Amino acid sequence: MKFYTVVFFFFFYLSASASGSQYWSNLAGNINELIQQAEIYAVQGNAKEAKRTIVKAYFGLFEDKKMEAAMRMELGAQYTYKVEKKFGTMRKLISKKAPQTEIEQISREIQEAMKHNALKLDQAGIPAEVFQVNQ
Repeated sequence: MKFYTVVFFFFFYLSASASGSQYWSNLAGNINELIQQAEIYAVQGNAKEAKRTIVKAYFGLFEDKKMEAAMRMELGAQYTYKVEKKFGTMRKLISKKAPQTEIEQISREIQEAMKHNALKLDQAGIPAEVFQVNQ
């Protein structure tokens, strides 16, 4: 019986440490909620609120919570720039009242990038604290 208990706790420990922190995945989920909301506003014709929500997703979460910095460090500056550019593209599409399909497409691209990149950051064990100001 002791052997099985030890084996159980060993595998429990491995699975817990393999999953690591979910900080970046949780943050990506919050960003994606805002991107989805911006898409809804855009489809409803509320461009002002849609753009405001994208700005909040980008500056209020992606930049302020240091996901951008973590991505630059772990995934590279060029790649991160391409992801950042998608936020601006969505805002511009909304401003010019682009077709709904274009707005939905860029929204999906941002959401997929956030999920994918957050998973990479979590798996790499990149802590949020590394990117605090004045360190």
